[in-house]
Amino acid sequence: MERNQFIQDISLIYGKVTEQIFFQIRELIVNSLMFVEKQLVDISDHPNLKEYFHHLFSNEIVKNIEQIKNISQESLLTLLYYYSEFLSNIIDIIQPFEPSLTKSLFNEIFLPSLFSDKLLTSEYFDVFIKNNGNILSTERVVQEIQELNYKSVFLLIPPLLSDETIWESTYQNQTTIDNLLKNKNIYTIKFQFDPAKTIQENSQIFYSILKDIFDNLEKKIQFNVIAFSTGNYIIRYLINYYNDFFINKFYNLIMINSPELGVKLERFILWAGFLYKYDPKTSIKILKILTDENFKIINDFDNSILFSKQFLQKEKEIFKQYKINKIYSLITENNSMWSPWLGDGLIEEPSLSFHNEDISEKNISIINGTSHLQIIPSAELRNILHQII
Repeated sequence: MERNQFIQDISLIYGKVTEQIFFQIRELIVNSLMFVEKQLVDISDHPNLKEYFHHLFSNEIVKNIEQIKNISQESLLTLLYYYSEFLSNIIDIIQPFEPSLTKSLFNEIFLPSLFSDKLLTSEYFDVFIKNNGNILSTERVVQEIQELNYKSVFLLIPPLLSDETIWESTYQNQTTIDNLLKNKNIYTIKFQFDPAKTIQENSQIFYSILKDIFDNLEKKIQFNVIAFSTGNYIIRYLINYYNDFFINKFYNLIMINSPELGVKLERFILWAGFLYKYDPKTSIKILKILTDENFKIINDFDNSILFSKQFLQKEKEIFKQYKINKIYSLITENNSMWSPWLGDGLIEEPSLSFHNEDISEKNISIINGTSHLQIIPSAELRNILHQII
């Protein structure tokens, strides 16, 4: 990308890059480099490989961090260039061990799996029932369920930085998840959450919406849930704190790529760096969202009550009370020493698999060679959903 085009894209997305914004981005990148250093050195237990990584990080990462620390405010292009170059070197190192890495990271990625462009343009957020961009009232939802002969109802919960478009968007000629369900005579209720509120605040509003639906619905019908990524935080909060209310109301919980131990902010920064060479504009958008002080929910992604020892222990017992189907993807084609760290690219494998022992093995599906940004439009996911539903 030419420098002038890059600067134009920055100004269109960010507006003026102030000194404070630049320092925020620089700090995020430095922290992510240090995060990568620690984790990869710990992972690389092969003697020759470990020595190689120690050499790489003791020399290259220090040099990169020092270069980044000295980059002036006017050189955001240089900052991102150094960062993406360093991450490219890491990919080149891992690639011989994981041949599918580049394909899983960059081919056919579906960006609504990460964030919605509306976050960059909208000035008003709340917890809404959504359908093709329109906000629906609970009264209308109740009326439609009562009047029409639907087989069941599915609540579709998007990632907390995304919206209903993740379920409605066509990609590579695949049927949308929304249409897949509707073709089975299922009524879908899609939601959008408020990034300016915490997980707890979003969950409490969500509970009041669902309670209003259940309290006014005279017809007996089966309710199910499909949640993807950080959207699973909302469902986990509900069945832990309002279990008495939901225990006999939710029939099937389908949890896709659920970060049960949270997802590190550094992993989002890594995606921004990985994508820079392939899609600089998207890379800038990710940084814009992550540095927006209004988006309180980002602070909860790995620092919430959901990840406390006490909560997780209680949740183990609660999970046994529900019919739960877990589906998640891994970048690696086969289990290897890289699998735990690479995970699905965004979420580490131990976070994806934490509750596996609390769920029937036949209800756990793993899609290999597929990243966090590839699973929603994948044919493999649709095949699994067809079998479950």
